[in-house]
Amino acid sequence: MRNISKRLHPYKQFDYYTEHTFNVYQKYIETQKGGDILGNDYYHYDFEILENQIFLGRRDTCARVIIEDKSANIIFFGYQPYCSKDKTLDKNLGTKHMFLWLLICILKYFDVDKIGLGDTTEIECDDKHYPLSKYYFLKYGKQYYEYYFDFHIDFIDKYQEESYKNFVNLRKTLILDVNFIIDIIKEFGNQKELYIFIEFFEGEKMKMRKYLKKIPNKVKYHYCHFYFYMINVIYRVYFKEPLPSSFSMKIKDREKLIFRIKNYIQKYFYKFIIKH
Repeated sequence: MRNISKRLHPYKQFDYYTEHTFNVYQKYIETQKGGDILGNDYYHYDFEILENQIFLGRRDTCARVIIEDKSANIIFFGYQPYCSKDKTLDKNLGTKHMFLWLLICILKYFDVDKIGLGDTTEIECDDKHYPLSKYYFLKYGKQYYEYYFDFHIDFIDKYQEESYKNFVNLRKTLILDVNFIIDIIKEFGNQKELYIFIEFFEGEKMKMRKYLKKIPNKVKYHYCHFYFYMINVIYRVYFKEPLPSSFSMKIKDREKLIFRIKNYIQKYFYKFIIKH
């Protein structure tokens, strides 16, 4: 890797490590060598390159990547408002922006053939957390990193690959019965207001993917506990096996991919800002 030390600047940050033997926390401050402020007119991020690692934002909670054998492994990636330089990172839009700039960091400073990650992302609804993988798969037919960033599943064997293909086909054709949703409402607690979920049915039977897309966001978010409970029940009853959770992106032309990502950021975020 080329020498970039002249372009680095220091910033301080807290890290917390657990001493498992005594089960106490040790706090220390160390000076990190932050990199260029990355980003554009929307959000900016500080970052650090430490030998074969990349940290974007605060190293303990925002993003960490380890480079091994020309493979970049995203160890964790998480949302917090303070991950951007001015501490105003928004959920959803900001999270996507931050992830795209993390990809640019990797591609800009390391010669890698592949970027990999494991996805255990959850969505928070008041005091509970629900996995996002089932929601994205049932509604869109792809999981989060497939849907937004063109990552591909790393199947552990042929059986898992064939099972997933069967799941994809089943999702396209699966028909839900209105009585099935009523049973889920009763199982959840039979709350009168939850029968609003019946109103989105067209007749007594309806394709699952069409039904899920008809539920407005304001209903989904207002009744998020039930909505994600329903998603989990549908998946458990019809799909049974866990979804694959390892993903990767193969890199063929780094410079071309960097250009594509930057171009996408400009177009996507410009449209979003104009729209809102």
